[in-house]
Amino acid sequence: MMASEEIDADGLLSFGKFRPYVSQSIKNVACTDLKAEETQNDGTLLEYYRQRCIEFHQERETFMQHIARIEIEHLGKRILCLEQDLYKQKGQIQALQTENEALQSQEKMDRDKIERLLKISEPILEENSKSVDDTFVQPQIYAYPSTIYIGSAVARTKASKQKKIISNKTISPSQKKSIIHETAQLKHSVQVEDLTQEITVLQQKMEIMKKDFSVREKDANERIQMLTVQLSMNRNKNTQRDEEILQLNQQLEKDLDKANRILHQTTAEYLVLRHNSQENERLALEMLSSLQERCVLLEGKDNQVSILSSKESNSAQEKEDGMQALLQTRESEIEAYKDQIESMEERYRHRIEELQLRLRSLRNRYRSLDTRRRMEMEGFGRDIATLRRHLHKLEVLFYEQHLESRDTKTLQFAETMNANELNEAIGSLRQKFADLATEIVNETNANV
Repeated sequence: MMASEEIDADGLLSFGKFRPYVSQSIKNVACTDLKAEETQNDGTLLEYYRQRCIEFHQERETFMQHIARIEIEHLGKRILCLEQDLYKQKGQIQALQTENEALQSQEKMDRDKIERLLKISEPILEENSKSVDDTFVQPQIYAYPSTIYIGSAVARTKASKQKKIISNKTISPSQKKSIIHETAQLKHSVQVEDLTQEITVLQQKMEIMKKDFSVREKDANERIQMLTVQLSMNRNKNTQRDEEILQLNQQLEKDLDKANRILHQTTAEYLVLRHNSQENERLALEMLSSLQERCVLLEGKDNQVSILSSKESNSAQEKEDGMQALLQTRESEIEAYKDQIESMEERYRHRIEELQLRLRSLRNRYRSLDTRRRMEMEGFGRDIATLRRHLHKLEVLFYEQHLESRDTKTLQFAETMNANELNEAIGSLRQKFADLATEIVNETNANV
């Protein structure tokens, strides 16, 4: 009985495959089930892709914020570079200003020196009224230098020649001595004035350098303060950037794990859907092949019927009544066939429902048998445990009886011995009894 039920169950489990000739109702049921599964899968996929779109927009916003922070950092670096260049240009401007002032003072000193040297080298000479030859009258000469030849070598040579000529012609030795003495005094006074002017110029340079030093010191202090502030800002930015990088790394690791999980899930769902689609395609192809075969058969039958009808119609008009009767009989047969087909479909449908009910009953029966077997195994395990406990108790009782019999034998033997030997034997027996009890306990624990 069980073997036949198993065979029927296997047959029922293999009944779900489509065969070439299956009723239209079964096909409709299968198509509706497939459509329901596809709509359910489409709903889950739509929710999944909506969630993915939301996550993509969130990732895009975080990425744009990160790009904005990077641009802000680049702009801050460019501002720092521009500030440094500005301070460099300011320093260069101050250096050029100090150099310009020094050059102006040097130019002024050089002009003063040139004027003094011209005064010393080309004095205004007057004519002496007392000369050796009274007839020769030398006019006064005012030897002012030409502005064209000032400071040139030609002017100096020309002036020296004129001096020699004038000194040789008109100046006496006493006048020469007085002129030399005056020129020496003038040179000394000019040197003193030059020294005083140089001292004043040096003092001015010192004042300018002190001002420049104070300005540079002030700029350096401002620069140091700005650099300390920038250093603290850079440290804060670096710490903040390190924290953001760590957070971003953790977030990216989480996103990577999430993406891997989603990828595994989507691949599994894709494989399941592909398998289902392939199975549905195979079933649809089988249904189409069966329908095509039936269409071919029906077309062949239709062609045969049309050929026969044309032959019978063309044969003679005499058999028209007979053909009409035959046509009526054929129509009645077709209606009978239709009724038979409908009855067969109804019978197959009832048979399928009965088989499904039988399959449910068999499954319930298998479940009940499984639960009963499990309960029997639990009862069998309990019985084995109780039997083991009883066996252990019997072994203990048997061993106690054995010990009692052995002790009685030893006591009977000990009556013939003296008191000292009896005490020694009792002590040894007690020790053996204790050792045996410990061994029994250890063996029972090991067996359990």
